[in-house]
Amino acid sequence: MDILQPDVAAPSGGSTARRVPTPLLEFVTSSLGPCTIVSARSHQGRGAVVEAVDEDGTRWFAKSLEFRSHWRAEVRAYRRWVPALGDRAPRLHAVDGDLLALVMSAVPGQATDRHVPVLHRGAGDLLRRFHQARPARQVPERFVATLEQRLNGWLARSAGMFGDTEQQFVRDQLRRVSTLQDLSFVPCHGDYKPNNWLLDETGMVRIVDFADSRWHVPGRDVVRAVSRAVVGQAGACRGLLRRLRRGFLRRGPGVHPAVRSGGRGRLGGVGRPPLRPSRATARS
Repeated sequence: MDILQPDVAAPSGGSTARRVPTPLLEFVTSSLGPCTIVSARSHQGRGAVVEAVDEDGTRWFAKSLEFRSHWRAEVRAYRRWVPALGDRAPRLHAVDGDLLALVMSAVPGQATDRHVPVLHRGAGDLLRRFHQARPARQVPERFVATLEQRLNGWLARSAGMFGDTEQQFVRDQLRRVSTLQDLSFVPCHGDYKPNNWLLDETGMVRIVDFADSRWHVPGRDVVRAVSRAVVGQAGACRGLLRRLRRGFLRRGPGVHPAVRSGGRGRLGGVGRPPLRPSRATARS
């Protein structure tokens, strides 16, 4: 039976809002002991989030995930990789494989859409530490082939959006991946963007949400972070690129020019408007 406890804030936000399952609330109280449920919200396709405060006044968050793959990824990250971040990320307290749920400590800070240097510098430091949480692994043999298959699928679904020249450009860049030196897999956040960076009043940055984490090339996180910059705000990303360059990404053909330069000069597409539809699409 799905109900809301009397001290749980009713979810809101339109037709996608749902009641938080009672088993999740029970999991929270069984994990933390006597506590107060501050808020609880649930949305279709996004699981549920519960905020609670225990008897000592410590804040906690619990979340349930829609997919087991996301739950496994987040639990693995918290157990193996996130400890390398120290107090700059939540710590795992309890997990439940049946509910696909976990309880973690709350951390100070708020997500912000401000693209400011202090935010990106801190995010760059944390991303470098996260990538170094475990020794790098060799890239799987079929890595490029897998990317090509995905690219073909994406182009098929976006038929008419990109012209022949644009498609060929992407294919050429993908083929270059196989020639990169020192290409390796590292622990990647998977969704590294400002929405998952918390900035506190002192300028300290912390990161959350590891449900998309996986072994992948470090460029995956770099591109995700930089491409989320607002057009015209590329300068805010220079701090992130410089921090990544220090002690982790070495100079060489395998590193994006923007990272090799530490963000100096042209950022190779950062902050540019997205590609325009092809002429054929514009006419249709």
